[in-house]
Amino acid sequence: MLINRIKARVRHHLAALLVCMVASAMTITTSATTHQSCSKDLGSFTQVLISGIAVDAEVADESAEIRRGLMNRQSLAKDAGMLFIYPKARVLRFWMKNTYIPLDIAFADKKGRIVKIRSMEPESTRMIDSKVPAKYALEMNQGWYKTNGINVGDTIECRSPAS
Repeated sequence: MLINRIKARVRHHLAALLVCMVASAMTITTSATTHQSCSKDLGSFTQVLISGIAVDAEVADESAEIRRGLMNRQSLAKDAGMLFIYPKARVLRFWMKNTYIPLDIAFADKKGRIVKIRSMEPESTRMIDSKVPAKYALEMNQGWYKTNGINVGDTIECRSPAS
C-alpha cells in the first residue's frame, strides 16, 4: 500500500515536470520566432544590432536603473548607449535632469521596430515622450542615429550571447 502511494506520487511529479518542460519549450520557440528578447549578457551589458551596426548597451530593466539612467555621467563611448527595457509597451517619457551628455533616444515597439527618434538636451527637465506605445528605449550620443543612417522603421535586435 505504501509503495503504491509512493509510485503514484512519483508519477504525479514526473507528469508535472513534463508539463513544465513542454511549456518552457513552447515559450522559447514562440519568443524566438517573434523578437529575440534583450537581456543582460555580461553584468549589466548586452550587445544590440541596429541595421547591422553593433552597439554595446548598458541595460536598465529594473526600476532603480530606469530612474537613474545615464544621470551624472560625463561621457559615453562612441558606439555605446543605454537600453531601457519595460515589462510591456506603453507611452514612455524621459527627461535629462542631472544628465550632462547630449543624447538622442530611439523608442521601439515590442518587436524592436523603431517608432520614434528624439533629441534630448543636457540637464533639461522637459519631458520627451514616445508619442506611441514602446517597450524599448535606446539612448545614444546625440547625432549617432543620423550619422549612422538609422531611421524610424529600422529594428533594434539583441545579439545572442553566442554571437
